[in-house]
Amino acid sequence: MSETEQPSSSPAALPAPKKLKRVKGVSIFSVTIKGIKYWRAVSPKPGKGRIVRTFKDQLEARRHYEIQVTLTRNLGRASGGLTTKQRLDAIAALEALAPFQGVSLASAVEFYARHHVSLDESVTVQEAIAKFLAAKAADGLSDRYLWDLRNRLSRFAEDFGDRKIADVGSPEVGEWLRSLMLAPLTRNTFHLRLHVLFNFAVEQHWTAKNPVQKSMRAKVVSPEPGILTPEQFALCLPMPAMKRAPTGF
Repeated sequence: MSETEQPSSSPAALPAPKKLKRVKGVSIFSVTIKGIKYWRAVSPKPGKGRIVRTFKDQLEARRHYEIQVTLTRNLGRASGGLTTKQRLDAIAALEALAPFQGVSLASAVEFYARHHVSLDESVTVQEAIAKFLAAKAADGLSDRYLWDLRNRLSRFAEDFGDRKIADVGSPEVGEWLRSLMLAPLTRNTFHLRLHVLFNFAVEQHWTAKNPVQKSMRAKVVSPEPGILTPEQFALCLPMPAMKRAPTGF
């Protein structure tokens, strides 16, 4: 059906679906051409103008209209230049983002692009640890501190050594720290060493974000103060000075 054909009667507007808000520039209505009823959908064209499509089937026209409303709302006029496959991909992506309120398709793509670049430029956890230790040694840190770093980070590398450091996320770091089953102070030292390692990785552009969060720290509970017995308290008192006996001439 040619888009230049004019309807023989004034178009009767087709009401939009109840759950779909209208978008400026997108409309659907019925037209009668040579005694036959058709459905016509109009949507914005990239730049200026509009795109008009005519359908014999009302359901097909309605599906096309709903897609145009969704795309125009999220992508603007540029959505009119998308191919059929691109439009279907965009619809599928928007449906996947629906549970995440306030997240637009553009922001999701931007996040993926940053993360993808990080993965391409990233190194493995084992390589990151080796370069991190070398940098700290060059900074003149003590042998004792370097030994502690190497000892604790090598334990982390046992489980994550072959992974790209940009691919290690907060949930698994938190789970790993909790799985150590260590005393709170010892676990928190591991937390601190990992935090410094990932900060170094961010500085080197091996990852976009430090996944080690403050919420992963264990709570350190101070022991309740005890009550001394009279005998124990007496032992804490200073011994009285002994008086010297007077000496004669």
